[in-house]
Amino acid sequence: MKVTGPQMVLTMKLTTFAKNVFDGRRKAEVRVVLYVSGQLLKNSRIQELDKWQLSKRITKYPSVLEFLGYSYVAQSLFFIYTS
Repeated sequence: MKVTGPQMVLTMKLTTFAKNVFDGRRKAEVRVVLYVSGQLLKNSRIQELDKWQLSKRITKYPSVLEFLGYSYVAQSLFFIYTS
């Protein structure tokens, strides 16, 4: 019985979850003000997150049951029995 396959899948899922939570805590856009020699050169807003990050970011944490269901879905455990 090999466990390296499910560990790999779990590592990828937890890394993806952590990145999506990090993106959820960031602002979607940032105000940039640039002064040169005391004069306003640029005052604009820039997008900090791209479209993919905006669609995947996690702003509300899941319940423990939802998180465990995401982490240990049955399809990722099939790697144990196929090797």
